[in-house]
Amino acid sequence: MGPQLNPSHSASLQASGAGRLLVASNYFESHKGGIEIVAGQLARALATGQGFDVAWLAANSSAPAADGSVRSISLRSWNGIERLLGLPIPLPLPGAIATIVREVRSSDVVMLHDTLYPSNLVAMLSAKWLGKPVLIVQHIGLVPYRNPVARVLMKLADRFVSRPMLANADQVVFISGLTRQHFSGVRFRRPPQLIFNGIREELWAGTSLPALESLTSDSPFTAIFVGRFVEKKGLPILRRLAAATPHIRWLICGWGDERPEDWGLANIEVRRNLDGVQLRRAYGEADLLVLPSVGEGLPLVVQEALALGLAVIGGADLVDADPWLRGRMSGVHVDTGNLEGTVRQWQTEIERIRQLSPRPNHTDETRDRYSWISISRRYATLICSLARTTLPTRP
Repeated sequence: MGPQLNPSHSASLQASGAGRLLVASNYFESHKGGIEIVAGQLARALATGQGFDVAWLAANSSAPAADGSVRSISLRSWNGIERLLGLPIPLPLPGAIATIVREVRSSDVVMLHDTLYPSNLVAMLSAKWLGKPVLIVQHIGLVPYRNPVARVLMKLADRFVSRPMLANADQVVFISGLTRQHFSGVRFRRPPQLIFNGIREELWAGTSLPALESLTSDSPFTAIFVGRFVEKKGLPILRRLAAATPHIRWLICGWGDERPEDWGLANIEVRRNLDGVQLRRAYGEADLLVLPSVGEGLPLVVQEALALGLAVIGGADLVDADPWLRGRMSGVHVDTGNLEGTVRQWQTEIERIRQLSPRPNHTDETRDRYSWISISRRYATLICSLARTTLPTRP
């Protein structure tokens, strides 16, 4: 017979969703990557909306949020891999490993955001050793980096880390149909679930955004990019697109080591390290989100832009991340081996959208589909199910 749940604790879980949940990601959301932002949003939704006692551990390379709803645990880590190769993989130092084991021991369920990170691997091994159920939220598949070292590392990690971890998890959730397809050959312990990420309500809460219709005919058509300034986000394509479209105003918003400021193009404006209010204003100035990235699941900025009434162009595969996106965004192929041909295709689609009048608006239906309230309920159901079936007996 498998391990049993203490009856009084089981009743508490079933009645209120209460339980000790340990969330692990590579960084805290101040790092501003999509995975970290989602980890923070989901952790708070599970704590404040579903009644879980949530602890969140991540590398101390970025500051934890000062939010009383979730207990943050900073792991002493070395972040040289990101500085050298652009791979967001902090390495936990020896003292951090003891912290991970301690936090896993005191949890009821362990939730890992992605499999590529050493701290998450330590948490997985600790959970298996201590008999704690593991839920993995897998965001990405295989990123086709141009750097040969990064590409080899990704392939090795995919085969020898990601797939074994997914096969041994008690439950796997994919945030995109693309990611689920990439790992379709894995023999899962339970059927994996497809649960899309939610969008940050604060982006449209409070001060209203200017309606796109209020822009005058003299206002320049504005394209916006939001994301890290790294290769996988399509910066080489973005640079060529901006150079080929001097009649379009480009807002390049994000953070990272690459410097769009040095492109020498008069039609671009770079805005770094925006907070929520500043990002909302930037979206409000734009007509179109352009995201020529590769190797992603369903980037948060796609959902945010649609929720704020922008047109969206992303890689052709992104349209398959959620079938609902078909007809609501444009997908254009990204060929990193043929940048000039890729730029021509993207430029053609940008011009097509620029000429549309009026442009489609999917604001309300996007907000309804990607609501954190309904999404967190689905996660809460999975977490309680794992606790009921695999939580060890308590004295």
